[in-house]
Amino acid sequence: MSSESFTRGGHPVFTAVEVISAALDQTFDADVWALSDDDLSAVLGKLEALAARQAELSLRVVREADARDLGRRMGATSTAAWLRHRLRLRPGDARTRVTLANRLEPPADAPADWAANVSSGSASWSMPATAAALARGACSVEHASVIAKTMAALPVSLSTEQLQVGEEQLAGWATEFDPGEVANLGRSLIHRLDADTLEDREQRAYERRSFALVDRGGGSTHMSGQLDNESAAIVRAALDPLAAPAPAADGQPDRRTGGQRMA
Repeated sequence: MSSESFTRGGHPVFTAVEVISAALDQTFDADVWALSDDDLSAVLGKLEALAARQAELSLRVVREADARDLGRRMGATSTAAWLRHRLRLRPGDARTRVTLANRLEPPADAPADWAANVSSGSASWSMPATAAALARGACSVEHASVIAKTMAALPVSLSTEQLQVGEEQLAGWATEFDPGEVANLGRSLIHRLDADTLEDREQRAYERRSFALVDRGGGSTHMSGQLDNESAAIVRAALDPLAAPAPAADGQPDRRTGGQRMA
């Protein structure tokens, strides 16, 4: 059925959201103390699964908004910027939602926003098995985020089929283990699949270099970033002689911390 045949209140997604919202309204004054131990345990599990299913639907809506370039059409600079103000999100959280939404099932013609927000060197992978698990309530959004980070760290030399198998393996783990354990298993998977040469890894590290200075006010500036090993060695060679302890004229030891001397 064409989406044009639905009014704002008649689309099944809109109707489902309204029904769920109305049902939750009925629980506002409900006495949870009246639940038996077994029911309390069952409700906790169902609520966790429901939260995951709601998150999958929300990410699907975000993906559709991004595909339509709705953020820019609403006057924002990007989908992420629009979400930030529409949902009162932190900038990083808004960007993460857009990235994850498109990674779960990227649209056929990915818009500029998506390409700019995806951190992987390749846009050839997606996460359909993870999306399916999330839609069933079998894993959480945190699981999905861990899987996305793991997929982004997989060797760029892997074929589409290898990436698919890897994602399916990660999604399977997400239904059995907590996000921290999935992250550990993901690192093991990366190690097993990493057939890149040392030169390949060094090149990737070089391409991921970044550095930022942020004025925090109050007379201080925050620095952040990452360097490849060669660049870091150059910086250390320049700073180490300047950061050596400098005893006072009366022989008192330099009381500055190592971090203060490096600054």
